[in-house]
Amino acid sequence: MINNIKQNKTVILTIFSLQGGGAERFVITLAEGFKILGYEPHIVCFKSQIDYEKPDIPLHFLSYQSYRWLPKGIRHRIFAKVFDSYVRRHITDKPVLTLSNLWQVDQTLTHSQLPNKVFVIHNTLSKEKQVHTYLNDHALREVYQSQNVVAVSKGAKEDFLTIVPNVKALTAIHNPIDQESIIIQSQKTEEL
Repeated sequence: MINNIKQNKTVILTIFSLQGGGAERFVITLAEGFKILGYEPHIVCFKSQIDYEKPDIPLHFLSYQSYRWLPKGIRHRIFAKVFDSYVRRHITDKPVLTLSNLWQVDQTLTHSQLPNKVFVIHNTLSKEKQVHTYLNDHALREVYQSQNVVAVSKGAKEDFLTIVPNVKALTAIHNPIDQESIIIQSQKTEEL
């Protein structure tokens, strides 16, 4: 018997906004890579700011700002329900993969009920704690403990384990790069 049911290949990449540097570029490049591989990537942002040329990937914007009035103790739980509901209504019931990028989003997606969640660690947490005093070992463990985690380097992975030793799964990958874009940019001459 031939199975006529289309295989679900929907990947959700979630980030606070597409305003900024490395993690934002990572999300766009990875989404484009998933598309090349035949997946259906969707980028979901919690703020509608974009510093990049709009990618040829479906973009979705949820207004996290309208929930900031809620106390932090319940804000992320409630917004996770909003996120889950939006994804199920507008994208898919069961994404094959949901990637959470950066602390602000991770705090929400730790409460998400969507399957196949993976949290991407873009920096060393020990350095992040030095820069952002609101980050502490307890808060980091609350979010990442018993989760699937990917670190963008071996060093970030090793540093992560010194703070959050109990995760469901942890691996290191390298940041994806847009090789074609880098080659094109390297060939441009800058006018003085």
